[in-house]
Amino acid sequence: MTDYYWVGNGASTDFNTAANWATESAGAGGAGIPGTGDIAYFDINSSGACQLDANLSVGGFNFNANPGTFSDMGYDTYIYRSIYSPYSGFSAVFTGDTYIVEQGSDWSRFGNTNQRLEHVIVNEDVNLRLDYYFHVKKWTHKARAQVTESTSWAILVPTADEYLIIEPSGSIPQLRVYIYGGDRRQSGFGDGQIVNLWFPYGSAGTQAIMDADLTITGNLYIHSGSGSKTEETARNLDMNGYNLTCHYIILGQDGPTYDGYSAKISFGTGTHNIYGMTTEGKNEYGHTYPFVDWGSGEINALSYMDMGGYIRTYVHDDHKTRINLWSSNTQRLVCSGDQTYFPDIYVQKNGGEAQLQKDLYCTDLNMRGDRAYWNANGYDVYMPQRVFALRKLGLKGRRLNLIGKKWVNG
Repeated sequence: MTDYYWVGNGASTDFNTAANWATESAGAGGAGIPGTGDIAYFDINSSGACQLDANLSVGGFNFNANPGTFSDMGYDTYIYRSIYSPYSGFSAVFTGDTYIVEQGSDWSRFGNTNQRLEHVIVNEDVNLRLDYYFHVKKWTHKARAQVTESTSWAILVPTADEYLIIEPSGSIPQLRVYIYGGDRRQSGFGDGQIVNLWFPYGSAGTQAIMDADLTITGNLYIHSGSGSKTEETARNLDMNGYNLTCHYIILGQDGPTYDGYSAKISFGTGTHNIYGMTTEGKNEYGHTYPFVDWGSGEINALSYMDMGGYIRTYVHDDHKTRINLWSSNTQRLVCSGDQTYFPDIYVQKNGGEAQLQKDLYCTDLNMRGDRAYWNANGYDVYMPQRVFALRKLGLKGRRLNLIGKKWVNG
């Protein structure tokens, strides 16, 4: 293994010119060309542009200063060991495909507006260690590839005219997507083992607008960032008529959110299969302000809908949205706040309870399951908008408050 330093002494700016490389910083050129076991350094003594004139296989890169620039000129790059860029001012742009080739590859940092990757491909069986963040437009994660030791890494979508495509077939323990700037279209994240998908931070009012179904195997986190507690400044995931499948939706909590910031999900007209949803919005700094637009579709929930804090929800006048409670376990419904309503609720369970832990406000309540049990648990049920049908009802000590409407025992 050899460390090579770009000195730019050659007659051309080509990476594959030996005169452009030295074996020490500011050393004499002509040392050779970095190969698959070598690291190419760009430091304070590097100068001039470096460009590829063919596909490249290299051990890795270390971009550590500002004088020079790097561009792959659309050629493919195969990285065997690492990429590291502690200096954010260096301009390095990869517009071709960038392959992570070997087991134990280590990316420490590559992320600012001057450092961009068009398409990262993590090869089969690669165990990739990541730290910090990366500007990537497309990420392909091949079979049995893994990301480890990556508690804080993220993929950034840096500009409004770009969207991120993720095509994983390996295991990604934690995936975070940071959204900056204005609204952007999101064409989907593919099928595969994305365990946690994060939409945190970004400029006020930023949206991710889906252009395809979104399927992840773990939790969906939608976090707020700097801003105020208004819907206009909320970070919004807009399903835009497409379907969502995930574990829990965690809106505005379990992350570095701060008092007075807001996050939002807009369900739209799709059919969504989720384990549950929580929007408490509390942390050590105070409260966040989550918003939920129920849209006009269906939400199939297997666990609790636990929505507290300073949440605001919106039920559309067409009353087409409904939440289906499916599992045989106890499923609790909580929606607290001064502007919080559930849409239609269909309890289609084959056992267990649908259980309240707060007063319930909803547009319609239907008990359809043969062995489902409704446990109001001492709380009131308010039906301000529609007549509804009940199959089994267990109030346990208080009343069913219909606010002037009727109810029919089904």
